[in-house]
Amino acid sequence: MAGPRIEAATRRLNATIVDRPRTVVVVFLVFTALFAGGVGLVSTESDSTDSFTEDLPEQQALDAVTDIIFSSAIQGLILAVGLTGVFLVIAYGVLERKPMLGVVNVFPILIAIAYLIGTMRYLGLSLNALTATILSISIGLGIAYSIHATHRFIDEFNAGKDAHEAMVVTLTGTGGALLGSMLTTSLGTGALALAITPVLGDFGLLMALSVVYSFVMAVVALPPAVLLWDRYHKVSPFVGLTGA
Repeated sequence: MAGPRIEAATRRLNATIVDRPRTVVVVFLVFTALFAGGVGLVSTESDSTDSFTEDLPEQQALDAVTDIIFSSAIQGLILAVGLTGVFLVIAYGVLERKPMLGVVNVFPILIAIAYLIGTMRYLGLSLNALTATILSISIGLGIAYSIHATHRFIDEFNAGKDAHEAMVVTLTGTGGALLGSMLTTSLGTGALALAITPVLGDFGLLMALSVVYSFVMAVVALPPAVLLWDRYHKVSPFVGLTGA
């Protein structure tokens, strides 16, 4: 009984992604904004300050350092996303003459980071000198899943398949390899969650979550974004420059 239901649900989801990719992308953007909105609510090490220590010079110095760490983490995240997007646009423009696919590649990782921030808020994990680096590191770890999937898509797309068929082949062919990579990486980094030091444990947990989120978004959020790219690049006045 479960088999036919799962198959029917898969067909409905597939039809939704194919017929209304713009709607799917907008839904992801809304959820991304909701989760990313919690960045200002993520606790820091200084949040545990009480009335007995808040006036101490040492505590004030710690609060100042924590504020610097938080601001530098956000600045580093913005810089990493910007540089990654620019590099991918140039790379896809030079190698494949499809520069907008560089922007498409950044879309899933932005959602993954937003979900990671929301998870930090939900679990009550503090932002410190170690966990603050996760936001930027997750871009380097997670973007690989989107790049691998997009590269396979381009191979199938250039071979003559339409965008939907090329993406189906991509997910069925490359999806298994990406799943194996996600499992080994997340389990390896997630083992740090068992560390005695709480800060190191939080770091390992967030690393594992960032990898899992990146994989899921590369499989779920990337296809509608690619299909939306296919619709627009066909009618682009620069299709001779950006298309195959």
